[in-house]
Amino acid sequence: MAMAMAKAKEDEDHPKRHRIFTCGTLKTGFANHNLMQDLMINHNHAVFLGKYSTHLSFPLLLGPYAIPYLINLPGSDCGPVRGEV
Repeated sequence: MAMAMAKAKEDEDHPKRHRIFTCGTLKTGFANHNLMQDLMINHNHAVFLGKYSTHLSFPLLLGPYAIPYLINLPGSDCGPVRGEV
């Protein structure tokens, strides 16, 4: 029982973190980057790790209202997608 309580306390102190690859409007210099900045600066919920690109090529299209969509068709002739983690 004490071990389970210790594990629960550990989970509270160190919540699980996820890596998010942004390849659209959340990237630096784009329209919604202020949302990421707010998480980093005001809430300490995000950390910028760097610029990355996919190993495989994927189509990245702009939809209505200039919203980017990454299409799950690996190996297309579109080239790797550049983004941030």
